[in-house]
Amino acid sequence: MPEFSYFLIKPNAPFHIGERGVGLEETSIMVHSDTLFGALCWAWRLLYGEKDLEELLSQFINNRPPFLLSSTFPFIGKTMILPKPLGGLGADGFEKRVRRAQFVSHAIFQNLAQGQSLEKYEIIHSDPGSIIVTPEEVSGIQDQIGTAFPWTVSEAPRVTLDRDTNRSDIYYAGDVRFMRTCGLYTLIDFLDNSYRNKLEGALRLLGDEGLGGERSSGRGFFSVEQGSLFLGSDKGEKSVLLSLYRPRREETSILPDSSYGLLTRRGWIAGKSDKRKKSVRMLVEGSVIPSRSGILGSIIDVGTKDRKDTKGIYSYGLAFQAPTRMAI
Repeated sequence: MPEFSYFLIKPNAPFHIGERGVGLEETSIMVHSDTLFGALCWAWRLLYGEKDLEELLSQFINNRPPFLLSSTFPFIGKTMILPKPLGGLGADGFEKRVRRAQFVSHAIFQNLAQGQSLEKYEIIHSDPGSIIVTPEEVSGIQDQIGTAFPWTVSEAPRVTLDRDTNRSDIYYAGDVRFMRTCGLYTLIDFLDNSYRNKLEGALRLLGDEGLGGERSSGRGFFSVEQGSLFLGSDKGEKSVLLSLYRPRREETSILPDSSYGLLTRRGWIAGKSDKRKKSVRMLVEGSVIPSRSGILGSIIDVGTKDRKDTKGIYSYGLAFQAPTRMAI
């Protein structure tokens, strides 16, 4: 079965990961792959220079990516958590508490990847989201966190000061806080192993600079630890997406045979508070698609037509796939 590298993102502070809405109140526990790629490119430029970043981006734009990366997912101690597949769960997948669960443990994911249906399982609750785990994993997780949630989301007050009137005002921003033995991780599929050290360096710099929003308020700092993980199955006829995925035109023929959700990605251009990116619709993590050769996805220029600069503003939409034998 495939083996992927992973990098643990071990929080040294709360995270603010903007998700939806126009305010700062909403936060997610997951950094999507397009956001992570953009943050890594920013750190890459700081560490290796603009020319090196342009060379890296040219490979992605020309469909020769040196590596693929997933979105970030939680870990609890040594238990890795993954998105719940949007198909292939069997009859038990229609139960209400399973339908509402957002994640599965690595052991559950592997059982499904080998073509087994969801049978013996437990539900671990978190805030937000719930996790489907094996009965054997429950005691190990409880040894790590007891009966507490592995992560919680809460609103924290902030104070802003008007520059003209010196009048102060209070606003609220959502924070996600992880238990001491919990955090996030991302999976990397190195297609060119010579990029391993550079990517690790950029990720470590990102940990010092901060990931997500509200970094000036001390959010988003982390340390990095790496390892490897076997994931999926050999010769699977389906694949579970572990990243956001924007199909190329010639790849859209797989959609009728897929089980997927859609997410619209939008936002502001960095450093341009009055300029929005073009909105892009992508398949979400956990979508199940046919496992066919040549499936890659696309890098999309989301800059506005009226921008004065000539450089592209790119959104990452390449597919990180875990092959499985599940039927949908």
